[in-house]
Order: sequence, then structure tokens, then C-alpha cells
Amino acid sequence: MLALAGIYDWWLDPTKKPDDPTRWLLSFAILTKDAAEPLAPIHERNPILLSESSMTEWLDPDNLEDPENTTQDLLNEIANESDHIAEQVLFWPVGLEVGNVRNQDKNLVAES
Repeated sequence: MLALAGIYDWWLDPTKKPDDPTRWLLSFAILTKDAAEPLAPIHERNPILLSESSMTEWLDPDNLEDPENTTQDLLNEIANESDHIAEQVLFWPVGLEVGNVRNQDKNLVAES
């Protein structure tokens, strides 16, 4: 299983009335970086992969208040570590059937 760095935010939809309970929206994004070497043949970018320790650091709200560890510094650190994680993952080609959500056969992940 892989953990991915992401961000999220709750915000108010300005097009809806203030008393509309559906006015609150949750948005999120998975953070990406230039592809690690093992992933470059698949796509030019890949998600930032988190180790157990970097996941703890990424989720720690105190890091936002630490002047010695800015968000950009933390992002740079985990992006570099992400490449090392990608090097440890096993990759193999699979069939085109994987791209269809209706397909649920366990053989979909078998090397083709």
C-alpha cells in the first residue's frame, strides 16, 4: 500500500445562500512531482509518496508553526524521499482491462 501527500480544505460556495447546508464544500488535491526514474516511462509526473515517518511529519500540524521547517522545506524533503520509495516498488505491465472500473477480477493485477 502506498501513502500519497495531499492537501484539503473546507470552503463556502459563494453562489449558494448563507443558510444552505450544502454550501460547505470539501476540496482536495494529491500533490505531484516530476516522475521518479522508475515511473518516468509511465508518466511525466507521479504522486509524492510518503514513508511512515514522512507521513507522520506531513500530517503534524505543528510543522506549520515551526519557522525552521517551512512547508516548502518539508515538501522538498518528502519529494526527495518519494524517489527512494518509488525505487522500492515493484512495477509490471498489466492489460488494458485495468482501466475499466467495471472490471473487478483479481487476475487484473497479474503481469500481462
